[in-house]
Amino acid sequence: AVMQLMQHQQPGAIGTKHYAKSFGALKDYGVDHIYTPLTDLTLRGITADDLEPEVKPLSNAEVGALLQDYDVILSF
Repeated sequence: AVMQLMQHQQPGAIGTKHYAKSFGALKDYGVDHIYTPLTDLTLRGITADDLEPEVKPLSNAEVGALLQDYDVILSF
C-alpha cells in the first residue's frame, strides 16, 4: 500500500486512477495522521519524503502500540 503514496506517479499510462489526488479529502473525515511501517519503506528503498501526503514512519513496535489506542482502524 505504501507504493500508492509515491509522488509523481503517472497511473494513467496503465489505465488506473491517481489516488493521491483524493487523499486531501481525508482531513474532511477526521484523518489527521497517516502512518507507515518504517520497514515497508526500507524494503522498497524509499523515504517518507518520497510520499504524498505526509506520512510518519513508525517502527513495528510503535505501530503495535499505536493500534492498541484505537477502536477503529482503516487500512488501505
